[in-house]
Amino acid sequence: MLGNAVPSLMAEILAREIRTQLLGAPVRGPIRLLTPRRGDRPPPEPVADVTGKYRHLMGKHPDRPGEGKGRMALKRLEVAA
Repeated sequence: MLGNAVPSLMAEILAREIRTQLLGAPVRGPIRLLTPRRGDRPPPEPVADVTGKYRHLMGKHPDRPGEGKGRMALKRLEVAA
């Protein structure tokens, strides 16, 4: 599981280790912020062919020009000038 809960879980684990290693007082009991493992996830969806509507997007394309150098950025600069 990743997301907003990860920093809190990491802090709890680090705090427990600091207490054990530096203070010599190990913490008993389970980690409180660790969510239980769930086994009821849905099965993966089957892979399907790309529809004709998106086939034109396949293949080699030029790299993006970079931040602030794209079509709309240049258009904004023309309007501002």
